[in-house]
Amino acid sequence: MCYTLKAEVLKMALDGFTIYALIDELRPKIANTRVDRIYQATPEEIVIQLRGTRDSMTLIISAQAQLARFQLGDRP
Repeated sequence: MCYTLKAEVLKMALDGFTIYALIDELRPKIANTRVDRIYQATPEEIVIQLRGTRDSMTLIISAQAQLARFQLGDRP
């Protein structure tokens, strides 16, 4: 996660507390889904495609030094 403020980027570490909060936020959104496909997009990034009863979504987990993130979005 990063935040832009006056053209400078403030980086936020993904420590245990942050990951716990992310999982707590993701849990209700990905409940009752199943993993459809997992692949490694880059050496530092994993993409998990999830399928629910009504919709599909993509979870991107990145361990890049400048852009560590968990991102949940609609499946393209």
